[in-house]
Amino acid sequence: MTSCVLLGLFLLVQEPYFLQTLKSQSEIATIEIYGLKDYEIDKNVTRITKAKKVVRFKNEDRAMEVEMLLKRDDKAYGIKADSAKYQNDKIILSKNVIFKQDDNLDFKTDEAIYDIKQKTISTNKTFNAKFNQLNVVGVSLLYHLNDNNISIEKINAKYRLEEK
Repeated sequence: MTSCVLLGLFLLVQEPYFLQTLKSQSEIATIEIYGLKDYEIDKNVTRITKAKKVVRFKNEDRAMEVEMLLKRDDKAYGIKADSAKYQNDKIILSKNVIFKQDDNLDFKTDEAIYDIKQKTISTNKTFNAKFNQLNVVGVSLLYHLNDNNISIEKINAKYRLEEK
């Protein structure tokens, strides 16, 4: 009887195994989607997102082979990446990130962040960009989609004149 009481007291003092399992629950996928095609609609279609695979966790969504088409007024923007993570109204794009705006701008980098609320895309990684006929290599880029304002730091640019 004494051993049962001691065992009972020991179990009360110990952190249950079940609680340890709950601590890592944010890493347990709650849903997996293959071949996702998602539309954001605000009077018109404003964003189309495609992904080969999406995995939803408690605090974030992770996607593989992502393509996004964003529409703002009369402009269209395309974003591609090998992987993406959606968390707190931001999409963190990783590996082979490509951003294109109509025919005027495109850039490539290893990581970028698309802020859904602010309507910006940014990177603090080395990038290669093309603005019309201007080729740019830089380290930091912030592009505001609403007003087409762009900020670039630490750049090396080359301009090519076309002969007619």
